[in-house]
Amino acid sequence: MMIGLARRYHEIADSLAQQQLGQPVGLGLKGKTVGLVGSGGIGKALAARLRPFGTRMIGVRR
Repeated sequence: MMIGLARRYHEIADSLAQQQLGQPVGLGLKGKTVGLVGSGGIGKALAARLRPFGTRMIGVRR
């Protein structure tokens, strides 16, 4: 979901539904900082999925 929001997929899907094709605008995750709350199984899995995108991660334990 985070990747979809960053890429603005919801706006692209709406414009395709209305048949208004244009240049998709989005923002990449490379170099962005992501805050992770919790370092349990979900936090570690999310960090592993974000690593290939070149994000910086800040983790906080509860």
